[in-house]
Amino acid sequence: MATVYLGRLRGESGFSRTVAIKRLHAHLASNPQFVTMLIDEARLASRIRHPNVVSTVDVVRHQDELLLVMDYVHGESLSKIIEHVKAAGGHVPLPVTGAILSGMLQGLHAAHEARDELGEPLHIVHRDVSPQNLLVGADGVARVVDFGVAKAAGRLQESSAGQVKGKVAYMAPEQLTGTADRRTDIFAASVMLWELLTGRRLFASPTEVETITKILSAPIPSPRDFDPELSERIEELVLAGLDRVPERRFASAREMDQALHRCMPVASTFDVAEWLDAMLGPSLHRRAQLVSEAETSGPANEQVTVSDGDSRVVVISPPAPAVSPRKLGVVASALAIVGVVAWLVLVTAHGRATASGTGSTSSSEDAGGPTAAEAPAPALPPVAATPSTAATAAASSPVPAPKHAPPPAVKRHKGVNCDPPYFINASGKHFKEECVD
Repeated sequence: MATVYLGRLRGESGFSRTVAIKRLHAHLASNPQFVTMLIDEARLASRIRHPNVVSTVDVVRHQDELLLVMDYVHGESLSKIIEHVKAAGGHVPLPVTGAILSGMLQGLHAAHEARDELGEPLHIVHRDVSPQNLLVGADGVARVVDFGVAKAAGRLQESSAGQVKGKVAYMAPEQLTGTADRRTDIFAASVMLWELLTGRRLFASPTEVETITKILSAPIPSPRDFDPELSERIEELVLAGLDRVPERRFASAREMDQALHRCMPVASTFDVAEWLDAMLGPSLHRRAQLVSEAETSGPANEQVTVSDGDSRVVVISPPAPAVSPRKLGVVASALAIVGVVAWLVLVTAHGRATASGTGSTSSSEDAGGPTAAEAPAPALPPVAATPSTAATAAASSPVPAPKHAPPPAVKRHKGVNCDPPYFINASGKHFKEECVD
């Protein structure tokens, strides 16, 4: 349904944060049904606040696409961990199994107990609990991810009638018939526990029909049939979670977690991190290097891809949100008001300053150079200035000259600059006495 990328969430003052970005496949991005599903995922997951659940940060629209921004977890999915362990011919240690399942159960309980803004229960059911949707971080913490097929009160979109969502091999019998509650997730968690303890698949078969048949009617073997060293209490725990009658399972994920702690060892997060590094250290280190390269490559708005075969790390920098026309109008109006007020203050100050300096001229006029009216106007005239400077500033202001009678005859005196025979100040245009009869 979607591809997960690595991204950078950029903020002000140089702030940036590594995130995971879930991007709908191109053929689904234009389907309103799938877009609504992704919005549902973000809305529901944002109400679940727990260390064992991957948090949703934001939903971003980018070039007609919808991107779900989530916390980035440096680690690996449980499905990949199981594949690696099987390829190495080993098994997941019992204390590590206990820690992973305990973290998952705590995250599921937080989802089941989530409430809306008014405090009303959301009745969230994950409905797709599976090794693919459980991340084990390099910090040793297990986190549930992907509530894309979750069902809750008030969902924006309900599943189509008869449509089954999720991975069939981990579904409870009642989910196959169209009903689900929190005990449905407990069944799926128990399937995962059975498979971790035995190193085998419980219901998975060559065809989906065979898988469904096994879930509905095939006898469920005890994990002790494959590992006699497991205790009877562990056997009871697993089979209670796998009961086909929901009422006979654990009432909540927390209740199952408490039972798990009583019957099997649970490793610390430090021990889980140490084991994970020993098993997948080179892969995790290579991915960390890819992340570092992607974070430091290319300009802020460029999409950068770094690959080493199966691993792909992409940096997507969503564009800054555009300012709406209404906001632009408000900003423009505010700037216009500030400009008018500033202009009035300057004009008033200049008028007061030039009142005491009327009739004075600058040194350039006395030396026969260009008058202040002919000189370029200063970029920002001083508000408070000496009389001579104020006169120069006022002369450069575009104040219209008052109407006069026909100018008197101009006489020319040797050594006197009478071109032009007048000067202009704040009170208007004045002819020089030495240049007129």
